Amino acid sequence: MATIGCDVASIDQESPNWQEARNQGGMRFASLRAALGLTQDPLYATRRAQLSDLGIPSFPYLALTPNLSTPEAQVDAALAHVGPLDRKCFPIALDVEGDRQGLSAAQWLDWVTRAHDRVRSSIGASPILYASRIYWEDPAGMGDLPAPTLVDSLGWWKYYPYPVNAPAVYVQATVDALAAPPAPAPWGDQWGIHQYQGDAEGFPGFSSFSDLNRIHVVNQGASGDTVRWIQRRLPGASVDGAFGPLTAKAVEAFQSSQGLTADGVVGLDTMQRLAWVPPAS
Repeated sequence: MATIGCDVASIDQESPNWQEARNQGGMRFASLRAALGLTQDPLYATRRAQLSDLGIPSFPYLALTPNLSTPEAQVDAALAHVGPLDRKCFPIALDVEGDRQGLSAAQWLDWVTRAHDRVRSSIGASPILYASRIYWEDPAGMGDLPAPTLVDSLGWWKYYPYPVNAPAVYVQATVDALAAPPAPAPWGDQWGIHQYQGDAEGFPGFSSFSDLNRIHVVNQGASGDTVRWIQRRLPGASVDGAFGPLTAKAVEAFQSSQGLTADGVVGLDTMQRLAWVPPAS
């Protein structure tokens, strides 16, 4: 079953009715902008508290901005603004899909890599990475560069099967049937979160627009790079990209260790906990 979520920033000045978004729209998680470069998002703490009161997990994101101080300073400022992270939720995400502002693709990739490394050294886990295949391939974006040091990050990929400003799509069966988002080449077909609709109109609880996302639910019979990402974080699992009975048992053991329902399915709760586990080398 689809696990739907929203992402918002202070530029979206409305006060969403999170309870309505959960009850009527099926929203099960949210991503909240913590900072744009060095600028703190003034609504982050309020929205995080509102979601926490409803038991809705949320994770912060930093919109990384080139040519502003350093990537390390931006990460440090964002983490200071966020405060202690809940390890039951995803780690912080890096939104890297922006104007390079005069940097070359190689220089921008270096910025992103330095930010990634700063997050990992600060919180002990790699950040989620927000981008798209189109941006990664674009000569004005990442120029189709390899990124071997970033592929331990869980992919949050932007790919819209619907036009921007179209009516919100949140019927479970419809979202379940969506094709997987194409990942940037360094990640193969790995993805954890799919931003499937931008500025959707009419999502319950939102009076204007909302960006809609879904979690990749992975279970026995799946194969590919997302399975490898999972297997690298499960003690004793073979990293072969095939989600068979042995991987299912390893998932169940991990879930039991985390106090989760041991059903062998990697959904929202399990994916969030796995994102905190360093990958096996």
